Amino acid sequence: MLMPAAVLVVITLGSLAVDSAVVFGAQRDLINTAQAAANDAVTLGIDIEGVRASGELQYDRARIDEAIQRAVAGDDDVVVTGWSIDGDQLVVRLEKWVEYVFAKGVPGGSNGTVVQATGRARLNRS
Repeated sequence: MLMPAAVLVVITLGSLAVDSAVVFGAQRDLINTAQAAANDAVTLGIDIEGVRASGELQYDRARIDEAIQRAVAGDDDVVVTGWSIDGDQLVVRLEKWVEYVFAKGVPGGSNGTVVQATGRARLNRS
């Protein structure tokens, strides 16, 4: 009588471990994507003509948007929730829906979760 219960517990714990690993892996990938998007946007988003004319660091918002969209274009599930310029730092925020492998088979359970990531990049003016 205890053996079937023990097997059920082991399978449940194994499925929790797999689903947690899937979510953690997706979040790590999203963090890498956010960081890459921030790095691309902080360099490609600079208004070169404005820098040449005034000597001051200036950003072109359209070029930043374009660089971020290109950086996340490979993954259709990634949603850009926003970006901002904070001093000399560019902050990119992303979200992604991640589906569970085993938990969606549990009645009343969730099919997945949303993971979030933030990437920051600073322009060195040296």
